[in-house]
Amino acid sequence: MRKFGNAIQNYYGQLNITAAGATPQVVANGSGLVVLGAASTVVTTFVGTDIAQVVLNSAASTNRSVITLQQASVALARVGVDGSNTLLSDSANGDLCVVSASQAVRIGTAAGGSTRILLAAAGNVTVAAPTSGVALSVVAQGIGTGIQVGSTGNTTNGTLAIGFDVNGNQFIQGLTASTALNLGSFQATGTVNLVAGGGTRVQVAANGSVTVNAPSSAGVALTVAAFTGSAAIRANGDGTTNALVVAAAGSNAIATFDSTNATGGFITITQSGTQQGFLGNSAALDSGTLNDITLRSANAIGLSTGGANRRMTISSTGNVTHLAPSSGVAVTVTGFAGAATALQINGGNAAGSNGLQISGGFTGSGTTGLVVISDVNNTNGANFQITGNGATTPTKTLRVLSGIFQILNSAYSANLMQLNDSAAATFGSPTGGLQTAGTLNAQGLFINGVAVTAGTGAGGVSSITGTANQIAASASTGAVTLSFAANGVIIPAPSSGVALTVNGISGTHSTQIADSATNKFNAGFLEIPQNSQSTAYTLVLSDSGKHIYHPSADTTARTWTIPANASVPFPIGTAVTFDNDTSAGVITLAITTDTLVWLPSGTAGSRSIAAGGQATALKVTATRWHLTGVGIT
Repeated sequence: MRKFGNAIQNYYGQLNITAAGATPQVVANGSGLVVLGAASTVVTTFVGTDIAQVVLNSAASTNRSVITLQQASVALARVGVDGSNTLLSDSANGDLCVVSASQAVRIGTAAGGSTRILLAAAGNVTVAAPTSGVALSVVAQGIGTGIQVGSTGNTTNGTLAIGFDVNGNQFIQGLTASTALNLGSFQATGTVNLVAGGGTRVQVAANGSVTVNAPSSAGVALTVAAFTGSAAIRANGDGTTNALVVAAAGSNAIATFDSTNATGGFITITQSGTQQGFLGNSAALDSGTLNDITLRSANAIGLSTGGANRRMTISSTGNVTHLAPSSGVAVTVTGFAGAATALQINGGNAAGSNGLQISGGFTGSGTTGLVVISDVNNTNGANFQITGNGATTPTKTLRVLSGIFQILNSAYSANLMQLNDSAAATFGSPTGGLQTAGTLNAQGLFINGVAVTAGTGAGGVSSITGTANQIAASASTGAVTLSFAANGVIIPAPSSGVALTVNGISGTHSTQIADSATNKFNAGFLEIPQNSQSTAYTLVLSDSGKHIYHPSADTTARTWTIPANASVPFPIGTAVTFDNDTSAGVITLAITTDTLVWLPSGTAGSRSIAAGGQATALKVTATRWHLTGVGIT
């Protein structure tokens, strides 16, 4: 080294030391090289022509502090290679350390320019905005973490890492498995934006609202894949507002639910974890057709309109109840053009079950119809068709045509009967068409123009009259008396069975016949009907004209009694025969309060009829009977 005045020159370069009023200018002591200078002046200038302009070497191996910067003999900063943690407590041997005693460390890019990197005394690092370009670039070594942020005050929460994965994708993650990763703003009005492709894709507002913006190209804005057996999305409401709202802008399709399952998918509605209802493909819900949609409920299904107004209910057993609307028609069914049936109702396969039951709800004398059939544009009128059983002609049609009520045959080709508003009825002819001469009006029946008026019979009783082979009846209250023409009444013989059967009421005779003096008598039988008795027996009114038979198999003596007229008023002329077969027990014929006379002896009282005997009792007065026969004692 050579010294030339204030300059010291060595092999590597030239050292210029300029000082204003400071002595000594260069001091060499145990600290190495000390350069002193006046305030605000350049203390040292080291100029060299080679790569290393200044070389500061310390022979110590444990304490390598090289340069100490002082102000007014107070050490403010140190720059050097540390030895045994002299400069920094956590430095390693050989680390280059820049240490400020109590102030910040600043790094700038030009003399007199602004700070680019600020390391505050508390350890905060600030990278100032550049005039252009990226403020801070961190390049990772290959695949892995480029930036790692940890906390010494909360070591249990792990470390945040920023870098690239094996596929070259950027990531931000926590390095501790149990630690949550929070991305957010702690400002009261701040938002968190997730940006991709130059635009904000997801925005989280300060109040927690999350907005997923539309993608910049065709595709799904948000895709959520569920873990097997778990829900993909769960929306929890507060009980007062909607938990999930899906809105569409400019599109009719608000939401699409897609399932790749072979049986289709469905939406489940639960309450407190219990499944209550489903909406989805029928194949998945009720073994129906895949392309069908099924609404399934664990209980009933209700349909409401106009707010919370229930309109229809389908019970859990399948019963459908349509409630009354607030106005208008409750149910309107419009048939398909060209289809034969607009509405079909199939009754249950059980005795007494109704296919359709309509019950009126009006109380009073209103004119509201339970069923109204209107077909004003049909030239064939309004039709109501009824089909019953039978191999032939099972159908009849009720029709209103031009104001006339009609009944048509099964082929819808002949009018069987018609009735107008004047109560005039016209009946069809067996050979087809209508019998114009046969009508029924409000005052009676007309057959071939012959009228029967009401109240023409004796005593004001309605009568039935007519010409030969004809019967006419008038409408009236009370009994009806029949009178016929000279040819009488002819009942043609049927192809089989009985031509005429008259059923009577219990305790009375079914038929009476009047003589020429209009005296009425009970009609008899061609046979003498049998009433077999093998026990004690009392005659009843229906025994009139019959024979009471005691079979030979009953060898026990029996008593048969003729009741008093006061209890059983047999008509005068009643005849009852008593037949006691051979080997049968003796019959005692008794009478209560009336008189039984045995002819020809004229003696009165009870009589015995021996086996093989037969007797006939004839009522001659209200309380007197005559007995004749054989085997009587």
